[in-house]
Amino acid sequence: MINKSVICVLHIGLHHTGTTSFQNFLQKNRRILINHSIFYPETGIYGNQHSLIPGSFLPEHRALPNNRSLEIDFYLNNLHKEIQFHDCEMCILSSEVFTELAQKNIKNIEEIIKKLEKTFTQIYIFITTREVKERALSQVKAKLRLSQTNKSFRNEIFNVENYFDTKLKAPEIILKKWKSVSDNIIVQKADPLKNNIKESFINIFSIFKEENKRRLEEFLTRKDLDFNINSNFDPYPQAIYLILLLVATSIFNKDEYIENNLNILVILNHFSNISQKHKEVLMEIKKKDLLNFIYFKKELSQNNSNNVDIDLLLNRLNFRYSVSYFLKKSINEVLKDLIEDKI
Repeated sequence: MINKSVICVLHIGLHHTGTTSFQNFLQKNRRILINHSIFYPETGIYGNQHSLIPGSFLPEHRALPNNRSLEIDFYLNNLHKEIQFHDCEMCILSSEVFTELAQKNIKNIEEIIKKLEKTFTQIYIFITTREVKERALSQVKAKLRLSQTNKSFRNEIFNVENYFDTKLKAPEIILKKWKSVSDNIIVQKADPLKNNIKESFINIFSIFKEENKRRLEEFLTRKDLDFNINSNFDPYPQAIYLILLLVATSIFNKDEYIENNLNILVILNHFSNISQKHKEVLMEIKKKDLLNFIYFKKELSQNNSNNVDIDLLLNRLNFRYSVSYFLKKSINEVLKDLIEDKI
């Protein structure tokens, strides 16, 4: 145990709740944070998050370097030295990989926390959440975007309703796991109408004693801090995802070759070649339409898992005629290209 009193805030995600923006802010403003007695250490950093610490228990993690140390004590001993060197009251460690590890083996998390207790006087678990349907849809779209480079994500193209269902249930399960290892839980739900980086600090500072909260007002009003960092930007129109999912529904279990060649890049290429009028009409498709598609597909799949009727799906989505017309046109053109490529 070090002589001074230092609190550790372990920010563990969840994925798709603005964690990347928060991590980028912390890394970018490390020196200013130190002036407010908040420390974002270098130990365990990969990218802008402390993924190497929980990653020491995940040797085959696809997003982490193969040549990294897998010794948890290597990271925590270095962290201890960093804390001793810097004058701070609070240390923030942030990585969604902590939650990935908790889902695989909660005993490893318990081990990390026990070791952290040698350095910190108190440990708080900070969990950021989001409206569950919004978060699940964000995760679906991320997997669809990666389908062109990661074949392990292709299953989501053809079984999106099952993947979505799993993600809807995940936050409650994850929160229960973390509550099993700590009573000191801070939960923040992302609010699209608020600045969520500022809200994070309001929640984190709530664990300080009352006399120390004055620093929060000073910190939040600093003109040299940009709290508007937004790292999670969806690069594609919603129509791209819907066309991909409709084409996948059309060919599911009908032609393995065509299935294997379908990914989001095929849809992007199609979209870049259609007329401006075609694009303008399809731009009417919104996130709510994607959500409705997923729910309707699940309902129809329960009745006939091998043959979901596209016309019936489009009727249920209740688009105006021109949107349905151009969607069907896109589906047929993409299928034509896939078939011709096969020939």
